[in-house]
Amino acid sequence: MYTTALFRLNTVARHRLFGEDGQGVSERFRSLIASESDAQGIALPSALFHYGDDGRPLNNLAPVRFHATPTGLTLIGIGAYGRDLIYETGPGVNRILTGVTKLALPVEIREGQNQYKPLGFERLYHSSITPVGRRSRKNDWTEWVATATERKIDVMTIPEAKAAAETILTNSLRRQLLELHLNGPGDRTCVVDMMTGESIDSEEDLSRLKVRVVTTATVPVPAFGALQRAHARSIGAKAATMIALKRPVFAINAELKGEWAVGLLQARGYGRLRPHHEAETLEEATA
Repeated sequence: MYTTALFRLNTVARHRLFGEDGQGVSERFRSLIASESDAQGIALPSALFHYGDDGRPLNNLAPVRFHATPTGLTLIGIGAYGRDLIYETGPGVNRILTGVTKLALPVEIREGQNQYKPLGFERLYHSSITPVGRRSRKNDWTEWVATATERKIDVMTIPEAKAAAETILTNSLRRQLLELHLNGPGDRTCVVDMMTGESIDSEEDLSRLKVRVVTTATVPVPAFGALQRAHARSIGAKAATMIALKRPVFAINAELKGEWAVGLLQARGYGRLRPHHEAETLEEATA
């Protein structure tokens, strides 16, 4: 299951909050809520930002994702826990946005089901900017980027880099499928083969799911947004740059309905999947 809370925001107010360049609005939305919750004295659970009570990032599937679209700002809750967080934090988020915009924002809450159907052929999906790897001082991505720069090619034309990216994408999608299935009875009914009604509950079922990159270019994305930088410094984490796919098209051997995402940093609004025939509505896709 998934739950969305859309806070409708007109173009003028969105530009005043986040600028007119249209880049990184989902992450700016997330950072705004984090900073203003302290400034306005509105307590929000750390899990909303994919952090634990100890201040460290959570390792499980992000229960809530922040997204920006041309019609407003959206929180997307994944599974039963994500739904509960939406209903718990929605009023506080609305108060924060009302406080900074001085506007009464209409809020639309919807619930739906994530559906998965394995196929014997591939279907096309697209996404916004989708991080797939982290370039640090000594790792394969650093070498691949250096090679691509020297040859004046995109790093995704290097077979090893493309294979590594597809592994990250595939594993992230498998994890969402598995976590939705195991999260509780409320989710188990929707993660089934839509043709047979059989549950997806074995390693063999998961191993059949594949994500293949059809077309993309890569762009650098800071590994730590404004929300994470201070925390990263406090635990001694070194700054790094994420390798991200820009407006990628994926071939996936499954029919996916509902809210699915691939890649890294999903809590910050990256990697939301849409069928490729649908018009692009994600703000980040114009970045």
